[in-house]
Amino acid sequence: MFLKGRIPQTVINQTAAVLLKYKEALKEYDVENVMVIATTAVREARNRDIFLDTVLRKTGFRLMS
Repeated sequence: MFLKGRIPQTVINQTAAVLLKYKEALKEYDVENVMVIATTAVREARNRDIFLDTVLRKTGFRLMS
């Protein structure tokens, strides 16, 4: 991201897949209140809106950035 200013689509998809696994684990433990926070890499990426939207659609997590 820091070289090109964009997060590659493969990384976006991998991140969403990992967060989906976390969501499933959280459900098993009956965790209801979860906050997901984006790093500086996401905040500075030119395609951050695509990243945030993809994660929201695939996981239901609304990332704070």
